[in-house]
Amino acid sequence: MTAAPDGPTAGALSGIRVVDFSRILAGPFATQILGDLGAEVIKVEAPGGDDSRAYGSAGGGVRPVFASYNRNKKSVVVDLKTDEGREIAQQLVASADVLVHNYRVGVTDKLGLGYDDLKERCPRLIYCEITGFGSHGPLKSKAAVDLIAQAYSGLLSFTGEPGRDPVRVPVSISDLTAGVYAALGILAALLWRERGGTGQKIETSLLECLLSLISVNLTQAMLTGIAPKPMGSQNSMGQPNQVFRAQDGLVAVAAANDRMWTRFCRALKAEELATDERFAVLASRYAHRSELADEIVTRMQSFTVAEIVERCDDEGVVCAPVLDLGQVAADEQVRAVGSIVKVHYAGHEVPVVANPLHLSSTGPVVGADPPALGEHTAEILDGIGYGAARVAELRAAGVIA
Repeated sequence: MTAAPDGPTAGALSGIRVVDFSRILAGPFATQILGDLGAEVIKVEAPGGDDSRAYGSAGGGVRPVFASYNRNKKSVVVDLKTDEGREIAQQLVASADVLVHNYRVGVTDKLGLGYDDLKERCPRLIYCEITGFGSHGPLKSKAAVDLIAQAYSGLLSFTGEPGRDPVRVPVSISDLTAGVYAALGILAALLWRERGGTGQKIETSLLECLLSLISVNLTQAMLTGIAPKPMGSQNSMGQPNQVFRAQDGLVAVAAANDRMWTRFCRALKAEELATDERFAVLASRYAHRSELADEIVTRMQSFTVAEIVERCDDEGVVCAPVLDLGQVAADEQVRAVGSIVKVHYAGHEVPVVANPLHLSSTGPVVGADPPALGEHTAEILDGIGYGAARVAELRAAGVIA
């Protein structure tokens, strides 16, 4: 295990060692959260590295996926297909508090990293497994990526515009949600262990995590027998609650209850709509949703985005302009809350999104840049008893890099 926290400014997870066998997104996002909070994260990569090292390009060798989800980690390259590599993995696990992986069901057993084996030798180990569909059931061995999870969870069935094909949520929402749930589960298990418990196994999956996000939609479908349909930017939690086009751009408005609807009508200079029997109360606005949208669209054409946002703000109506990502990166509010931080990667200073948590005493920090492949192999192996000569032998044999 690593040393105990060394002072009041140490990260909340200082002294916790995480050995991370995961790759690409869900697992790396989970372990980055832990690293931001002070854990030592050892990223174990196969020769050639995490696939995300080759995903996307922003020029100059910068790979945005890897840069975004792998700060505060140490990279160790180990070939787990070799006996020597598997022995190194065993030694790393023996030194760890937490193990994270996103292999398919059964792969870890072949590598000697199955939970049933490790819990006997490492009873305090917290073992986190992220899969596509879960470790039980007919699809337990089926591979999944975000698109597959969005499809199988039913999420894709009600995205996009009415009458058109589904639209994928354009971020890897199942992976990222699984990463957050995995980190949450690890924190809970660490607290349980601290209170006198033992280690334990944590499981989550892309499918289950997406189901947790669409729980309202799924519950309603089970209760009514009616599956939700695509609604564009609308939703069913009050009306109007969608995006509208102004003269020079788009504005999102959530005037979801009767009081806010009346205030929105004043912002639109359309007070007569507040008393129109089709729209006066929420139930009527639901019944006349299409007409409601048409009336608002017509009146929004009288305003620029800045004008209608200012008027809505003055009336206390929940609204915001629809920003593109260039605007977001330069936005005063985004800057004020510290959402953009810089890391060094591939010889460049790269802007990435900060951890969104703010802790008054042990806040997240960027303590280390995304690592070069195998940057810390010798350092970490030295820490578990491999001398320089043995490291050189293993490197020459291709077991490590």
